[in-house]
Formats: sequence, structure tokens, C-alpha cells
Amino acid sequence: MIRIVLIVVLVLALLGGGFYLGTLRGKSELTSLEASQAQNTAKAVLAERASAQTELDRINQVVAKYEAQPIDPIALDIGTRVFKYANTANCPVPKATADPGRAGDIPALSPGALGIEQALDAYIEACSRDAEQLGALIQAWPR
Repeated sequence: MIRIVLIVVLVLALLGGGFYLGTLRGKSELTSLEASQAQNTAKAVLAERASAQTELDRINQVVAKYEAQPIDPIALDIGTRVFKYANTANCPVPKATADPGRAGDIPALSPGALGIEQALDAYIEACSRDAEQLGALIQAWPR
């Protein structure tokens, strides 16, 4: 009986020792795996940071080049007028077409219509000036 108890104790000691040594090996593998993962994550974060810094430098160079360009007063004047007319005009100016059914007598205009026509003429005149300036800019633009 003592032999059986000693054999059982010896088997339990061998199994317990093997389990303990196996867990130590697993713990060391886990530690090395965590260290490797932390190192790879750090490399990826540093690479992303370097990439973002490179892109930021490129964008800053583009902005600096844009800001260093002199302001063209003609383009600024055209842009201001286009913006002003785009914000105040509620409808586009239609193209003039021939109306074959129109009578020869034109009725007299009311006093309010004269103001509208004057504003419309001023608008069309400003657009014509803008078109001339844009044409001059296109011709002068280096190719």
C-alpha cells in the first residue's frame, strides 16, 4: 500500500512539475510575443507620424508658394464683381432671341421698368468688360 501511495505521489509530483515548467515556458513565450507586438506597433506609429509630417510639410510648401504669389488686381476686380453680381442677381439673364410674332408697336414702359432695364444694362455692360479682361488675361497668360 505504501508503494502505491509513493507511486501516486511521485506521479503527481512529476505531473505538477511538468505543468509548472510548461506554464513557465508559456509565460516566457507570451512575454516575448507581447514585446514583439509592442515593437511592431511602435514602428508603425512612428512610420505613420513621419508620413503625416511629410504630408504636412508638402502642404505648407504649397500654401507658402500660394501666399507668396502677388495679388493680380485685374483678377481680384473681376472676382469681386462676379461675386457681387452672383449674390445680388436672383435670376440669370436670358439670351435675346428674335420673336417673329411680335408686333411693331412697343407699348410705353412704366417708370419702374426703366430702373430695371438700367440695372440690367449695367449688369450686361459689366459682364462685357469682364469678358474683355478675361480675354486679355487668356492672351497674356504664359503657355
